[in-house]
Amino acid sequence: MRGCGRFGQWVKAVLMVVWAGSVLGCGAKVQSTKLYLMDYEPIIRQAEEARGPLPYRVQVRDFKIPRTFDRTRIVYRYSPHELNYYRYYQWAVPPRVMITDLVEGHIAASGMFEIVRREFWDERPDYEITGTIAALEKFESGDFGGAHLAMKMELIRSSDNATVVAHEFDREVELRNPAMTFFAQKLSEILEGEVEIFLQAIDLYFYPPEAEEEPEDLPVEPFPPLQ
Repeated sequence: MRGCGRFGQWVKAVLMVVWAGSVLGCGAKVQSTKLYLMDYEPIIRQAEEARGPLPYRVQVRDFKIPRTFDRTRIVYRYSPHELNYYRYYQWAVPPRVMITDLVEGHIAASGMFEIVRREFWDERPDYEITGTIAALEKFESGDFGGAHLAMKMELIRSSDNATVVAHEFDREVELRNPAMTFFAQKLSEILEGEVEIFLQAIDLYFYPPEAEEEPEDLPVEPFPPLQ
């Protein structure tokens, strides 16, 4: 009987501890995960003399990305040698997929090519667009915050696997607002501007400026004699 009494007292003590923990927990605020997304609607600028789309099929392949940034948890960096991951701030979509989708949508919306897709099943594309995401992070340094995006984009001719157009950039933009929504917005603006530059380079490749014709050397007539 004494054993049962001691066991009952032990159970009662454990239940009291659990009850106390649950009461304290009710007053604690639980941090929830917040999801963010890079996104934008590309502004398509019409040329003065509208050209039709180029008669090519273009495949946009998944961009490569280092393991450091190939995760949904957003990276923040204190210095070149110290970085970490936010616990509750995450990308809604893996960065590799998120950025590749944006590039594909922008290229397709530009109307430069007849067909732009992620996959080609029954036919071979004429060109491929691929690249590397070298950095996708937020800087944290006291009162200073920054958005950092570094990438390389390439247009590759499928017939000989030659890179015909390449655009590389490494951009940092100061964040005057600490909100993570503002951080995602600034990264989206950087990407939109750089894809526009990439498209301009592609346009120059397919439509190179015509060389200016040099004026012909005309024979010089002698001045008439003075009267």
